[in-house]
Amino acid sequence: MKRPGFIERHHLWTEIQQEASDNIKAVVKERDLLLIRTAWADQQSPTLPKSLPEAISYLSQSELFSQKMGQQFINFIIKMKESEINRFLQSVADQLPEDYLLQVTNWEQREYFELF
Repeated sequence: MKRPGFIERHHLWTEIQQEASDNIKAVVKERDLLLIRTAWADQQSPTLPKSLPEAISYLSQSELFSQKMGQQFINFIIKMKESEINRFLQSVADQLPEDYLLQVTNWEQREYFELF
């Protein structure tokens, strides 16, 4: 008999989490999967920004970053990133969002891939 894992031994999951885990195990066994990847959101941690404009907004309001890095540096980073957003938007001005948001654009390839 298999020894229970750490989570089971210490009763760290709620019933809902345990049920979800059991469902995943059943699917893995049923489909004879060799590799799976799972992830759960950390309910105690703040969520990360989902876009560059959202990240800029958080950065501009962050007292921690302002204190640790200096407001002059933060202002510089914000101006750089706002310029980046504006250059991108100019490059896709003649396209519909559903066209450029679902793929890597030529501008993004030129802007970022040249670094590598």
